[in-house]
Amino acid sequence: MSRCPTCNRTYSDQSMRFCLDDGTPLRHLRDTDATLVIPESKPFRTATPNLPPTNKRRPRNLLYFFLFIIASFVVIFLVTRYTGSWPYSPIVSSPTPTTSSASSEPSKPLLYGVWIGQSRTVDRGVVRNASITVDFDRRITSDGECPENGGRIISVDSDTITVEWGQCGREVVKYSIRGGVLSAEGATVDIAGNRSNKRTWTLTQQRA
Repeated sequence: MSRCPTCNRTYSDQSMRFCLDDGTPLRHLRDTDATLVIPESKPFRTATPNLPPTNKRRPRNLLYFFLFIIASFVVIFLVTRYTGSWPYSPIVSSPTPTTSSASSEPSKPLLYGVWIGQSRTVDRGVVRNASITVDFDRRITSDGECPENGGRIISVDSDTITVEWGQCGREVVKYSIRGGVLSAEGATVDIAGNRSNKRTWTLTQQRA
């Protein structure tokens, strides 16, 4: 290959000696003067980094975390609620009971006042009805079965009345009150301790 040093026109015909444009003698190019041809480069490919696999369980782990936080608050609330140490709950002091004049009065007994009605005695198959009066305030009784000396109330419990009838013996009855009517059922025991007869009462209160 030849080149004109004036106009730098190149000629591939090695037999030509002068430039066709300006007549300048051509200069023969050596291999070192040849035009450097840059080989066509391959398209650049960006290397994809090897990323770690995506943790698909992350949303579930977040759900477990929030559930743990909520459960912790619930436990703290319940513990402090019942121990009284919750900082935002007001401490309510129990009111001090005031002593009234009524509380200083003695409470009334289980049964009080005068009750009157009928008694029923079953003695060896014989039924006898009589009127009966029971005064719980004075703790005395009177009954047609033993009119000569009457009776004395020894004790009154929540469901039992014990009456001493003197020579007629002792009577123990269990009672209940419904609709203002006292119903009692029991038996009398003579002085020797033998059960003599069966007794029932039906009384209503007359005077408190």
